[in-house]
Amino acid sequence: MSASPDKIDFTQPQPFLYPFPDPADVFAADPAQAAKLLHPLVSIDLSAVDPAWSGRIHLLSPVEPYDDYFADGAEAYHSYYTRRNWIGFRLGEDSRYELLGDWRCFQAMSEDKTRSQDPELLEHYAKQQQSFDEVKAAYAERGLLMNVDLGKREGEAQMLKYRLAFLEDWKESQGAGNWADPDLFPLEFVDNAEMDWEDAFPLTEDGRPFRFVAAVPGWNYRDGGADQILLFYDPQTRVALQTFEWS
Repeated sequence: MSASPDKIDFTQPQPFLYPFPDPADVFAADPAQAAKLLHPLVSIDLSAVDPAWSGRIHLLSPVEPYDDYFADGAEAYHSYYTRRNWIGFRLGEDSRYELLGDWRCFQAMSEDKTRSQDPELLEHYAKQQQSFDEVKAAYAERGLLMNVDLGKREGEAQMLKYRLAFLEDWKESQGAGNWADPDLFPLEFVDNAEMDWEDAFPLTEDGRPFRFVAAVPGWNYRDGGADQILLFYDPQTRVALQTFEWS
């Protein structure tokens, strides 16, 4: 796990984290449908990131892609914030998300039935939903985030021994990975002399850098997902922005 600047043990519940939030508290419109496409992993008190901020922000794991990048083949529906490998939301005063884009960026929402009803896609959705539900149920029982598949293979003792982190990176950027592709999104690169690496920050439509909030592997919360889901926030526009690291 990457070192946290606050030295927080994120394998333990924290008072500013709300794992597996109710979709009705996350999505402003049609939460049941939205939660099928975007699994709500954990909500975060914004005041824990910056005392000047208020409300909650949400870290989500899209079920797609099962191959390549999110929103591939949906270029006609891309927006500034929702495009290939990026998803943006407006955070309402009630701390609920409104997608800043077109839901048809999701293959499952395509008007082309050969895409939305692709058997491999449907199988992927069913598998990931089952896995997410199992991890959520284990959390409800134990109050911890655990590798349920490991428990199935090697027993409950092993599952309890190897606890997973609710978050792995927190408040400070951990450098520029594969996600930081300027061909996919406008970025600002900043030398981090202390850590001897280069940080990257997405830019708002008017050219200001977002603040980094947190990151976690998608597979901490279900069978599959990105190697890192990165969450950024701009308090001026109240835009929450996610991107995804893939190995």
